[in-house]
Parts: sequence; structure tokens; C-alpha cells
Amino acid sequence: MSWFKRGRNESKASGQSSDDSAEIRLRADTDPQTCLEVFQNHWKQALSIIKRGNGSSGSQGCTQDEQEAVMQNVEQMINLLVGEVGLDENGQGMPGPILHYLLEEDIFDQFCNWCHYNSTNGDKLKCEQLRIFEQLISQSQQLLLIHKAIIQPLLRLLYLCAEGSKTSDIENRLVLVLHQLCVCISQETVILESFFNASTNHGPTKFLIFSLLIPYIHREGKVGQQARDALLLIMTISARNPHIGLYIAENSDFCPVGSSDFFLIIKNLNEIASFGGHF
Repeated sequence: MSWFKRGRNESKASGQSSDDSAEIRLRADTDPQTCLEVFQNHWKQALSIIKRGNGSSGSQGCTQDEQEAVMQNVEQMINLLVGEVGLDENGQGMPGPILHYLLEEDIFDQFCNWCHYNSTNGDKLKCEQLRIFEQLISQSQQLLLIHKAIIQPLLRLLYLCAEGSKTSDIENRLVLVLHQLCVCISQETVILESFFNASTNHGPTKFLIFSLLIPYIHREGKVGQQARDALLLIMTISARNPHIGLYIAENSDFCPVGSSDFFLIIKNLNEIASFGGHF
């Protein structure tokens, strides 16, 4: 089935959760070298198409069939990556062979640039990229969000998805990924500085995650709830990291308020939303 047409509804995803867990365990028991070779083969197939349509001088645009082929290969690569454990007991230290290869080859940078330069089905490609990062963040057994080769393409994608008009699918996936990032940052503080870094090339704002969430805090429904929950996590983090709170107060687009006032504002927004109120 075409990746442009397949449905990914929540009930189907939840019904397959046990099968996905079993599949991940099976991949973990497979010889790491075999998994790496399969990963490299998928990337070789995808890269042969990417090089023909990456926007460089003399390159040609990709057909829809070629776009589908790239996405299918990348999807298989992601399945292998999330099933890999690191080279220590808890997967938080040295990267496994697949992750090491992905970082060395700068795979996400090449893949995301290719998606950006292929404007045909641009919104679909953005949604698929967001879905890929969503899967990585939620399922990976390794600490991924400390590697610049993963963070930089992710931040560029978030910035591009927030620009201009957006479909509801893009908004839903964008806020979900932002929420997942905030959860990860709250659990692994080592990740924080990777996303709060003036030298990171992701637009004019220093803390992009925070700025991207602001337009959604008054929304009703799941998107608004996720945005408010994510901002609460950020404010909790800022209480432990004064430089984050200082940036929010002095440089963000959000009205500078005390942290206690902010919690009351979010609480009131949640209560209004639960009663179907309008903003």
C-alpha cells in the first residue's frame, strides 16, 4: 500500500502495540552485524534516489514512485534503529553500530534536505518526517537527542513546519513531537542544552520548542491540551534552570509572568477547555 494513502489511526496503532513490542525484542536478538548490513542496504537504495533529486545543480526531481521508494526504505531503517540497544547495559552510552553509522553518514540531514527540496507532496513529506521523529523519540532504546546529526535536522523540520499555513495533520503531529521533546527533556536533563543553544542554526529564537508551542495553548481539544502540558513541563524545567526562565521572561513572545501565575493560567485554560469554552 502506498505510504501516501495508508491510514494510521489510533485504534489500529494501539491494537498493534503488543506485536510491535515483540518485533522490537526479535530485532534485539538478531545479530547486530546482520541488522547493520540490512540498514546499510536500505540506505544505499534510498540514497541512490536522493542524489538524483536533492536540489543540487543538475539534479532532477523525483517521481511519486521514487518518493514512495525512499520512504519505504527509510521506514525500514527506522524500525531497525529503534530496535537497537547501545554498547552498554542501559543503552545510554556508546551508540550501537546502526546509530554510529547513521551519525557518521549524516543520514537525517541528507534525508530531510531531500524532503525539503521535493515540493511535490510537500505536506505529506513533512507529516512523514514528523512521524519518523515521533517514532524515534517514543521508541528508541538509545539516547538519541544528544547528537547534533539528529537534533539539527529535527529543529529545521520543526521550524519549517511552523512557517506559513499548516494542515491539521501537520499541526497535530508538530504539537505531538514538541510534547514528546518536552517529556524527554524533563526526564533527561542532559538533553536540555542541546535544544537551548544559541549556536544552533534553527532560526532567530534561542529556545525554539517553547516559541512553537505558544500559538497552541489557547486551542481546544487534544492539540491544545498537549501544548499546555508541554509548557507546564518547560516551566517546571525552568524552575531548576534559571537561565531558561530568564530567557522566557526577557526574550520570548510569551507575556512575562511569574511561574506561579503561569501555572494558574494553564490551570484555568485547562478548566475552560474541559467545559468546551471558547477563547
